[in-house]
Amino acid sequence: LTYTFNLRQGVTFHNGEMLDSSHVKWNLDRIIDPETAASSQSTLAVIDSVETPDPATVVLNLSEPSSPLISALAQQQRVGIMHPDSVGADGAFAEGIGTGPFTFVAYSSGDRLQLDAYQDYWGDNALLEGVEVRIIPDATARLNALSTGDIDFAWAVPAEDAASLAEDGSFQIQENIQNRGNFFSINIDKPPFDNPKLREAMQLAVSRSDIAAAGWNGFAVETMQPYNETSFWYLDKELRTDADLETARSLVQEAGAEGTPVTIVQWDQLGSDAEAQIVASAWNDIGLDATIEKASGADLISQSEGEDWDVIYLWIGLITDPVRAYNFLYQSDATRNGISGGIQSDEMDQLLTEASQSSDPDERKALYSDVMQINLDLFAQFYTVRPFGYVGVGNDVTGFEQGVYYVQYQGGGMSYACVPADD
Repeated sequence: LTYTFNLRQGVTFHNGEMLDSSHVKWNLDRIIDPETAASSQSTLAVIDSVETPDPATVVLNLSEPSSPLISALAQQQRVGIMHPDSVGADGAFAEGIGTGPFTFVAYSSGDRLQLDAYQDYWGDNALLEGVEVRIIPDATARLNALSTGDIDFAWAVPAEDAASLAEDGSFQIQENIQNRGNFFSINIDKPPFDNPKLREAMQLAVSRSDIAAAGWNGFAVETMQPYNETSFWYLDKELRTDADLETARSLVQEAGAEGTPVTIVQWDQLGSDAEAQIVASAWNDIGLDATIEKASGADLISQSEGEDWDVIYLWIGLITDPVRAYNFLYQSDATRNGISGGIQSDEMDQLLTEASQSSDPDERKALYSDVMQINLDLFAQFYTVRPFGYVGVGNDVTGFEQGVYYVQYQGGGMSYACVPADD
């Protein structure tokens, strides 16, 4: 219930001020305060209080044991230690004053972000003098800029386009390894989807191999979970990849659900239109009447928190610990409905609590395996594929190695990359 951190000495913020325990406390207190509405508030809500017995020591007092706490504190983009002067009078971040290898220079909304190397960085100085991050929403435009050498890196590179363009040798591609899973959740509280035979039929009708091949042009692998095979948390369970349409049709008839309208709600900024269409077509093939409705992120969340929705198509990533993927299945989780399908299981709640509090990784993995089995048996939420992600790296760049997506790592990444200086 108590974690004590001894802070690294000699760390300075980009404004020259020395980091001490008061800065850590200020950041953590701000995150766990519900009024701030920080994205990591629920993750760190287990922290009851933050104490600073001296400038070099931080003590966290927890309300209950929390195995994922260390992982949550190390997660990129969520728990960065910023200088209090970064926040303006309105409580929002106005300037990025951190302790990292690059300092904030300027940001132009929708255009670019400029960073300079920080010469007083506590670790190895970056080999790059600076970084200019250009905001190019259009994937084709990003690839063209990479091909012509106008930019040196491109993230979120469409795999099918990058593979062909990289063949001309103008840039290289590296896989952006992710623990991620696309899934469909069926609203088990809404008739006739409250009939498990209908939900089983809907899952049996879906071919994961078709989705991987046609829905993502071969740049995806079939999965029934949010972890890839290289992860410790990968669960070795039998995976069905092909559809069983004959059995699915029979189950629809047994459920008396022929002709049932099914609306698949898809986030308009996420996923594959082709994947959604493949699933809709499969459900039409077994006697249902499936259509696709696109919604903004806010509208999708609003719908999923209510009762009047059929199916939601989403994906989950940003996974450094299993609680990220599995704790949405808690009955008490306010955001769970559209992810869990509305599962109500006291047994699952107990397993989730035991898994989050255990300090034994093997025990946690076994508990999460039981959680996943309950999920599979209820036919509510089902995973389909894990798409590949790629980073395009220009030929002038040396020393760059893409780390695991959203997982902190040393020995790779932008601060270890180098490009030739201009003449």
